[in-house]
Amino acid sequence: ISTTDCRYHLQAFRHLFVLAVEQRCLETVDVVTRLPCMVPVEITLREGEKHAETVIKRVTPCLLPELELVKSVQVCSPRHWPVTWDVESDKK
Repeated sequence: ISTTDCRYHLQAFRHLFVLAVEQRCLETVDVVTRLPCMVPVEITLREGEKHAETVIKRVTPCLLPELELVKSVQVCSPRHWPVTWDVESDKK
């Protein structure tokens, strides 16, 4: 299949692409105003064949890595409650 091939309608490929997308946007919301707020988080990635367990620091809103790689997400800010989302136990 090439870009000059007119046998296939590109709209069908767009729908297949949408079906392959998973939601990985991490957004924190202020309880009082219900507006998005910036919160620093630590994302712990699982140990894999090619890498050791890794910690990534991000500020929300942000995109998470592939969910199969995420072990946990933790809020790391003195202004917010120390919440931890253990992805491994949540899958069970």
